[in-house]
Amino acid sequence: MNFTLSELYVNHPNWFECETDQLPIRVNILDPDEDLSIQIHPDDSFAKKYNGGRGKPEAWVILDAPEDGYIEFGHHAKSKEEFIEWTKNKKWDKLLRYLPTPINGFIDIPTGTLHAIGKKSADL
Repeated sequence: MNFTLSELYVNHPNWFECETDQLPIRVNILDPDEDLSIQIHPDDSFAKKYNGGRGKPEAWVILDAPEDGYIEFGHHAKSKEEFIEWTKNKKWDKLLRYLPTPINGFIDIPTGTLHAIGKKSADL
C-alpha cells in the first residue's frame, strides 16, 4: 500500500475506531521563544456535550531543549477548593507544577491535565 495516513483513514476507518470524518491526529512542530499559554483540554464526553466534537488528548516528543528547559504539567492543589482559591488569588508559584524538559522524551498528556511548553523547549 502507498497511502498517506489521511487516505488510510478514509479507506479503512474501522482500523482507527473513531467516529469522525477527519483524521483525528494533528502534528505540530514548536520552538517557542516565549512560554506558551497554560491549557487544559476536554475529554470526549465534555467536548461532545458542549461543542459536538471530540476531546483532545496530547502527546509530546521532546526533540531538544536547553538544560534549564521546562514544561508545566499538572498542579499541586489538593482539592477543588484549593485550586479555585489559588487561581483567584493568582498564586501560580503554589499551584503550577513545573518539570525539567525530558530531552528525547515522550510525554503523554491526558485530557483534563494542565500543561504548557516553556520557552526554547522543542516538541513534536
